[in-house]
Amino acid sequence: MVLVSPFRALRPPPSLAAAVASLPYDVMDVAEARAMADGDDVSFLHVTRPEIDLPDDVDPDDDLVHAQGRAALDAMREAGVLELDAAPTMSVYRQRRGDHVQTGLVLLASVDDYESGAVAKHELTRPDKELDRVRHLAALGVQDEPVFLLGSRHADIDAVVAAVVAGDPDIDVVTDDGIGHTLWVLDDVDAIARVVAGFAGLPRLYIADGHHRSAAAARLRELRRREGLAPSALPGDGLGHDGFLAVVFPADEL
Repeated sequence: MVLVSPFRALRPPPSLAAAVASLPYDVMDVAEARAMADGDDVSFLHVTRPEIDLPDDVDPDDDLVHAQGRAALDAMREAGVLELDAAPTMSVYRQRRGDHVQTGLVLLASVDDYESGAVAKHELTRPDKELDRVRHLAALGVQDEPVFLLGSRHADIDAVVAAVVAGDPDIDVVTDDGIGHTLWVLDDVDAIARVVAGFAGLPRLYIADGHHRSAAAARLRELRRREGLAPSALPGDGLGHDGFLAVVFPADEL
């Protein structure tokens, strides 16, 4: 049994989606990230790689780095570059590269499932990288990059996804690397309940990428419990800090 949940997402307006979209934080160095965000004040790299907006002599482990990420996130929200969902949602997310297409669901996966093995991992993690992500997430107050999960198919989940993608997408962009990204917001309460029930019928999910992000989510939850902090930074986030941001693709589409 796998537990998933909707959550309140921060999203760019469709007109800004292409400019906001960025590669994952850990696939480039600071110089490359700075070049990618050059001239793009709304690139999400200002949040995920805040070093690009600080002098080169600032230590990457300095608290200033994480504070800068929070400042960039707050500025984007204040400017309307990122807007908060009114209610918990999921999203259907499709990637296209050439002739290959894969379609998954953006949701919260369960930290309990990660710790029990129902979300299975296959890599060891480095404590220093985990701590860096914990500090980053704690400073932001939100989870800013999804863990990439894969799982087997379930008929009810497939039926919901098929119905959603039959409609017009909310976002449809092609990024500079030639990858197409199409997203439909799933806000129907009954459809979300079918998805949650469908995942409950799966034995487990598997981490394809994001071992440090998921480990950091577990460490952050423990930290919040020890310090008696609120369970979630955004009201109505479903699992809150008992969950971590994920996108789940069917294994046979990868």
